[in-house]
Amino acid sequence: MYAAAASGVRKPLGGGAPQGYSLSCATGAGALYCAGDGTLPVRVDGATGRLVWRAESLSPGLPQTRYNGRIIGVRDGVLLVLEVVTNKAGNDDATTVVALDPATGRPLWSRTLNQSASTAVEAGVSGDLLLTSAGRRMTARELPGGAERWTATLPAGPTYSCDFHDVDGVPYAGCLDAGTPSRTVYYAVDRADGSTRKVSVPDGDLEYVGAVGGDLVFVAQVRRDQRSFDDSAYDEVLLIDPDTGVVRKKKLPGSPRGQAALVGGVLCFANSRGQLVAHSPETGGRLWQTATTLQQPGTPFADGKGQAVFAASASGRVAAVGIRTGRLLWESTARADRVVGSAYAAARVFLDGGALVVLTPDGTVFSLDPNHPDREPQSG
Repeated sequence: MYAAAASGVRKPLGGGAPQGYSLSCATGAGALYCAGDGTLPVRVDGATGRLVWRAESLSPGLPQTRYNGRIIGVRDGVLLVLEVVTNKAGNDDATTVVALDPATGRPLWSRTLNQSASTAVEAGVSGDLLLTSAGRRMTARELPGGAERWTATLPAGPTYSCDFHDVDGVPYAGCLDAGTPSRTVYYAVDRADGSTRKVSVPDGDLEYVGAVGGDLVFVAQVRRDQRSFDDSAYDEVLLIDPDTGVVRKKKLPGSPRGQAALVGGVLCFANSRGQLVAHSPETGGRLWQTATTLQQPGTPFADGKGQAVFAASASGRVAAVGIRTGRLLWESTARADRVVGSAYAAARVFLDGGALVVLTPDGTVFSLDPNHPDREPQSG
């Protein structure tokens, strides 16, 4: 991630090595794209690990500490990046969505979203729409050109921090009120004009993990005064019908811990001891529990066929487990340059075509063939 690029900005800003846990990444068009705090957008070839380009996203003379980027995704032939750049005086930020050519890293268009650091901006993609939010204000732009389609205001309420999810082609704004108790508010957004319909979500520490059969799926954390461990722990799964508002709650036996994900139709948790535990999202019942040698694994990730779930450790060791059976399929050797120890340092796994692309907390990135994990991987 911090190697010399073949084009664009050849060397990383300041010459340093970005930490993998500070990076935002996504795959598409045969490559891994990343950006982050002090890290300009880069393209890493998924097959060879070669760093193809590093985008020129900073004005000359600005130091790396003035840049923060987040990859929104690759859609309709463009790479979308949310960029926050601090001015020369260091007293204000400008937030911009930039569309880059995925092949070359050259800018195609940009739209300034916010000229003040007082309100954070979030962004997401649903179908042919780029959605952004700043407080209660939402804007939709058409892809691929970025023309504004509509601007709408969320209903009156507390100051929201909202992100976006696409469920069966319907965009949802998931908004968090960080008061006491914390409150999660979801809105189904009309693609035509931005009008909203509220989806009632119970109070508490809830984490959205995806959708099953049209229902929004959340996991509820164990109450803070009842936790006696470092991992996050969950005691319920909630399924919410966004049309009727009906909430179904199911207990999660054993209060599974760790990183939670809805993968291949099952709820999977990866705890710090390397256990992968699967539960049914419909009943909450435990399906299987499998031990691996992974230490501090990151969020589980499924292949596109619903057959295997993968997780990786900070050392770059990867494990594959059968989604339906819980059988340990294989484990790879450790491949990170060094192990970064932090509660926020977790390895991430991406799927690009038939290859697994792994990013470790120290910034090492490599790819594996899941059918031949013993082969020497490509790395960058």
